[in-house]
Amino acid sequence: MTNKRLIVVYHVLGCLAFLSLPLLFSRDSIFSKHTFESALTRRDLASYLLMIGFFYLHYYRLIPGLYFRKKYLEYVAVVAVFLIVIVILPKMLIGSPPHMRPGGPPGRGPMIPIFPLAQNFFLFLMVIFFSFSLRINEKWKQVQKEKVSTELAFLKAQINPHFLFNTLNSIYALAIENSGNTAEAVVKLSGMMRYVLSDASQHLVNLEKELGYVRSFVEFQQIRFGDEIALEYQVEGNPNGKKIAPLVLIPFIENAFKYGVNAEEDSRIRIRIRIRESEQTMEVANNKVTVREEEGWSHGLGIENARKRLDLIYPGRYTLEISDDDRIFTVLLHLNLDG
Repeated sequence: MTNKRLIVVYHVLGCLAFLSLPLLFSRDSIFSKHTFESALTRRDLASYLLMIGFFYLHYYRLIPGLYFRKKYLEYVAVVAVFLIVIVILPKMLIGSPPHMRPGGPPGRGPMIPIFPLAQNFFLFLMVIFFSFSLRINEKWKQVQKEKVSTELAFLKAQINPHFLFNTLNSIYALAIENSGNTAEAVVKLSGMMRYVLSDASQHLVNLEKELGYVRSFVEFQQIRFGDEIALEYQVEGNPNGKKIAPLVLIPFIENAFKYGVNAEEDSRIRIRIRIRESEQTMEVANNKVTVREEEGWSHGLGIENARKRLDLIYPGRYTLEISDDDRIFTVLLHLNLDG
């Protein structure tokens, strides 16, 4: 059952439960033929039906249209009018209940009497309180969602310029060396930038596209470094039909190339991605070598931003293990793609 249908079912059940209150408060047994003949019961049912209508009017119109817009005087006036209508109108249309009939059979006993006016007034206040609670909770969730979207946009904005700077710097180095791979590198960069600027703006993308981007990035780095690096790249499993947040994998891979390559040292990078049903595991490992720190980009910032994005997009649905010993730096990311 979809969420929308489930919400409709909850609303229907809630309305039926609310309408059953007059029967529970009735002096007669709910199975008695006199229950529905009672003017008091019919009057309460009419009041409760009006309260249900007021609940939805209050939730969808009065709170957002008047209260949230700080039109407090108009809000109080409208609520007061509905209070009078809901309490007085059913009594005028149906009338007062007849004289009390004898009680039910022994053991049944009448319910504790509740003054209808006070009872309806109390329930009216409860309707207002409940609708306010739901609306404020919904508004809070909306604010949190907008906050998450803003934070994600900020983190993406940090990722993209850094990626562009590194790739352009690499192509510049190839051009200086008069490398025959410069044209191929430009083509790879074009495809990657197309993905970053268009597909990566979505909340989720096809896993197949994300892995295609990762493959292009790895091939680009292979062109850039050539024989300077021993590279192992493997993908196991079928990505078709699966979705993933864009650019959540690449910071860990980029980090390996950034801090794991030195032409004068043993530079090895291993990237293994395994897909099993709705789960994906990625292992990225690189030998630790001597590298020159780039000015304006602190060590580990890319991984820290990636961790923040994972917290926002996959809360409780991912594990990230980082092993940093004397020789090898390893990242193990496990993602649950359901949800």
